[in-house]
Amino acid sequence: MRLLADRVGLVAHIVETGREALAALSGDRSYAMVFMDWKLSGDMDGLECTQQIREMEKGRGTRVPVVAVTAKAMVGDREQCLAAGMDDYLSKPFTLEQFTNMVQRWVRRSDERVRTP
Repeated sequence: MRLLADRVGLVAHIVETGREALAALSGDRSYAMVFMDWKLSGDMDGLECTQQIREMEKGRGTRVPVVAVTAKAMVGDREQCLAAGMDDYLSKPFTLEQFTNMVQRWVRRSDERVRTP
């Protein structure tokens, strides 16, 4: 993911667990979007982590786009991710073009353009 982010001119912050993701998102740093692995290692999976992110956001007036990234590509998976509060779904393997399109769809910052390789 870091290599893909580098290719399109973004800075990636990689974490290993749901607890680390929640800590990062509750800190002072702001994020344009989150790519969430469904099979997130550690204390919770990506669905539960996303639900907790959405709970944290209540009352803040902000919402960071969360995109599921998963090797699970079964019927109903996309719907399950959306029901958990994710905004979109990207199934592995995916291309650089698919990654770039996903970023462009969800990151709408006039001061930061995503480069097309």
